[in-house]
Amino acid sequence: MLFKKKKEADKIKEKIENKDFTPAELGVIAGVFAVFIILSTYPFFGRLFADTIAFVYPAYKSFLALDKKSGGNHKKRKEMLTYWVVLAFFYFFESISYAPKNTRIYYIGRSLITIWLYYPKTKGAEILYEHIIRVVLKHNQKSIDKTVRDISRNFIKE
Repeated sequence: MLFKKKKEADKIKEKIENKDFTPAELGVIAGVFAVFIILSTYPFFGRLFADTIAFVYPAYKSFLALDKKSGGNHKKRKEMLTYWVVLAFFYFFESISYAPKNTRIYYIGRSLITIWLYYPKTKGAEILYEHIIRVVLKHNQKSIDKTVRDISRNFIKE
């Protein structure tokens, strides 16, 4: 039974790699994609899809980057750590901004930005980190460190 499913999975994988779909299969794929896009315009589903895109695949890629048996190396770990730093800033600014979360296409845009951040060919996270986040943090590093020390001291006293 398992062997049979493996053969079926290999056939599907081969079809995807060769882009060898029948018109009916393409119709089903287009229909599923259209349903996802339409559902993404509703805040609950949009946030669910956007957060899934932002966390699930990158978390798995991070696991692979950390796992030496899966070929994890310093470069992959740096890419994923950069992604998580940029995503943290993105979510922080999203939470304090007046982003129009009730706009029907907001979560579609957020999903596209997230994909741009972790897609290896665009290196979006690396671009934002190197040109914005790193520059701002380096410029303010002393005051940030002092603030963290002061807060830590006050927290420990109490």
